[in-house]
Amino acid sequence: MFMATHLIGFGGGGGAPVTLSFTASPGEPTNSTTYTFSAVSIGTPAADRQVVVAVANDGSTRTVSSVTVGGTGLSSIVSINSTSTVHIWAGTIAAGTTADIVVTLNAISDGLAIGVWAMTGAAVGASATGTSTASPGSVAIAVPASGAIIAMCEHDVNGANITWGGGITEDYDAGVDTNFGHSGASSITLGGTTPTITSTYASGAPAPGMIAASWAPA
Repeated sequence: MFMATHLIGFGGGGGAPVTLSFTASPGEPTNSTTYTFSAVSIGTPAADRQVVVAVANDGSTRTVSSVTVGGTGLSSIVSINSTSTVHIWAGTIAAGTTADIVVTLNAISDGLAIGVWAMTGAAVGASATGTSTASPGSVAIAVPASGAIIAMCEHDVNGANITWGGGITEDYDAGVDTNFGHSGASSITLGGTTPTITSTYASGAPAPGMIAASWAPA
């Protein structure tokens, strides 16, 4: 299992810096309203660990009713429910290195995929959020000093299809089936700035929908 861990230094902000680890990006192409991803890596246990789950579903105008990690519910951070339906949820999960992640929708989807990060040292609740339904996607979002940012989008082809810009680092870009893929990116080096994050589709018919959220240190 690939895990990318970043640690920033102090950038003029108070408090210890946020740490962020990308842990997994599973997908499921079947039709359902409830998707269970079993034994997903959620990083190293910590009292203040927040698990961030980015959700992309293959079907328009779907809303996410709930996201649970090991039975504990997360809170909705930001979403788009239109041509693309993409969502970021997060919550404190102190114990465990793996957990079942369950996503429940309001209607049947043609498939669903998630990206997962473990975050420590962050305030509970996002500092800022942003959405874009343009193609390419573009979001200008303030990142607090010593903070973190996560962005994700959906696309309509199988395989890698997204180029991220604005100083953010791609964590995954994967197809789920022939007409559905997802990509996510993150950074803890953009603190104290307001970058314009972009997601550019390389091929295929895009499903414009990109979201981003930033967190301040606790």
